[in-house]
Amino acid sequence: MDLHAATSWTRLEQFDKKGFFIIKNVYDARALVDTIPNERGMLTYSKNIDFGSKKGDENITVRLKDDDERQVSGSVGRYHHPKYRQAHTLIRKEIEKHIGRDLFNTYYYDRFYFPGQKLERHRDRDACEISISVHAGTNLEEPYPFFVEALDDGKHYSIELEPGDGVVYKGCHVWHWRDEMPGHKGLFSRFNKQMLYYHQIFFHYVLADGIRSHCAGDTNS
Repeated sequence: MDLHAATSWTRLEQFDKKGFFIIKNVYDARALVDTIPNERGMLTYSKNIDFGSKKGDENITVRLKDDDERQVSGSVGRYHHPKYRQAHTLIRKEIEKHIGRDLFNTYYYDRFYFPGQKLERHRDRDACEISISVHAGTNLEEPYPFFVEALDDGKHYSIELEPGDGVVYKGCHVWHWRDEMPGHKGLFSRFNKQMLYYHQIFFHYVLADGIRSHCAGDTNS
């Protein structure tokens, strides 16, 4: 196999060995902040361009695909929320600088976790060859870590991120998960009287010259 077409070859020795690395301040945290949606479940956003308009206006439509989020019951997940479209590409360019490989965008997905919810240990589908989980915001007073299992020795790493930080990992190969979010159901933050939450965004990519490049522009909506 051509090593330059495989996920294993990058500029970062740790990434090749462990399967993950952290980028501090990968994106402006202020631009990631969003309010807690009223809905619960899986929301899908799509862009409909009005070609008959002289201005080329575009309308964003949203539909509730599932009344319960597929991976984390009771949470709210959003596929391709327009707020993060630009971030998808800009963060890709930052990752490319670190790993020395060109990437294609596939999709992105943000999720609001609430007390007691957890992300089961799993690996991802082909469209998530190179992924990053970015901390968007929270009102928790304690950390809510992201866990990964290293490729080389199977050691578990607990990763605590500040808003705007991201952990890059090989989504198809690295086991990753979150334990139960701290707090009690229905408990509010003493600072702003909002329900306790943790908001993060997955941005997914594939290697431009890799075996999963056909997943570019993922439309699994």
